[in-house]
Amino acid sequence: MKKIFWLVLLLVMVLLPAAGCGTAATTESGAPVQSAAAESQAASGTVLDYEGFSVTAADGWEQMDIEGGVQFYKPSGEILQIQIGGYNMTEEDAMAQMEGLQSSYGGSDIEAVQLLGMDFIKMSYSASGVEQCIYAAISQGEQIKIQATGKSYEDNGDIRAMVDSIVLK
Repeated sequence: MKKIFWLVLLLVMVLLPAAGCGTAATTESGAPVQSAAAESQAASGTVLDYEGFSVTAADGWEQMDIEGGVQFYKPSGEILQIQIGGYNMTEEDAMAQMEGLQSSYGGSDIEAVQLLGMDFIKMSYSASGVEQCIYAAISQGEQIKIQATGKSYEDNGDIRAMVDSIVLK
């Protein structure tokens, strides 16, 4: 039964994001978008480099490459998924996806937050009895999506350190 639960949770987190790949995220001036926290202190572990970003994997976490990004997980159930994808996406597209999740899972209010030096929208919800949060932003027509177990990525020290270590290219 536990294996089925984790398989369903894994599938939900893999199938929900929009798929695709493309150009890297940059500011309006063309400079790479970086996490302010990445300049101060990063997670201890291995730095992993992907097409649109790099991230430091926390020690003790397993990883699985997925389309457009990576999923980190622990046998105890914590999960962090980082993905960049889609083509010609707009902020309205990101909001529509978030509203769909909100409607399907009875999610929290969608709120605007600052993350990685960018404007993201955030919502938390419960799927299969597991609290999750999702952050989404659009940069150069691509969606940057960060999903994690818990009501906020800040609830888990390892997840927070990994998110804070993200450097968008």
